[in-house]
Amino acid sequence: MAASWNWVQDRVRQTWREHVNPYTRVNPRQAHEFARTTGVLAKSDRVDARVLARMGAVLDSPVTIPLSPARTRLSDFLRRRRQLVEMREAEKLHRHNALPS
Repeated sequence: MAASWNWVQDRVRQTWREHVNPYTRVNPRQAHEFARTTGVLAKSDRVDARVLARMGAVLDSPVTIPLSPARTRLSDFLRRRRQLVEMREAEKLHRHNALPS
């Protein structure tokens, strides 16, 4: 799942960079609360798109600047490093608990 999600994120970033469309990242909880306070309870892609467009028009949210490809790659390396460090620590703990006392 995570690997495919990273691929999706990479494709979205690349598409946005190619078309130079300004966008804003919003917290899903904030978007949900905005929809709830405006009286929108239905859940569909079309309704979500309308709510997000209205939210963007009403709120003064900062434009998200996409990361450069080099910065994205560095971020990916750091994420993987953190995963490996966590795995190493888990294995050390596992080995320590597996050895007879």
